[in-house]
Amino acid sequence: MKFLHLVATYLVLLVVLATFQDSVFAAAFGLVLAAVVVTVVVISGRRGLILLLPRTDHGPDHEQRRLRGSFRRQYRPDEPGRPMPRAPGSVVGAL
Repeated sequence: MKFLHLVATYLVLLVVLATFQDSVFAAAFGLVLAAVVVTVVVISGRRGLILLLPRTDHGPDHEQRRLRGSFRRQYRPDEPGRPMPRAPGSVVGAL
């Protein structure tokens, strides 16, 4: 029932195409009919086509998206240039 109007449209277009035999207009009409069919198939199956496209990931990967408490897990915590976490307490040599 969902695609009943599409089937009816196809049948009407095919009947019109059958009435114009052996003419240039029939060839042009056939091309238009093919374009309509392809367009409807693409639009109705758009979700499936999107899934076939290669996926590009943006943002952090799966491990970094998972939260640990209120913080994200660091990818390379001991990388040069990153501040290292310090234990709580008094800082030696501060005074």
